[in-house]
Amino acid sequence: MARLAIKHPGESEDIAETCLYLAGNSGNYVTSQVIHINGGEFMF
Repeated sequence: MARLAIKHPGESEDIAETCLYLAGNSGNYVTSQVIHINGGEFMF
């Protein structure tokens, strides 16, 4: 937990919200991206 930028453990809802974003109108212009859903543990 100390390494996370967001100070709470990830939950399945975090993944689900990202999937909904990409599948919905908000993500319709996103192409060829790698989205890291890791709470900021790895900063690229």
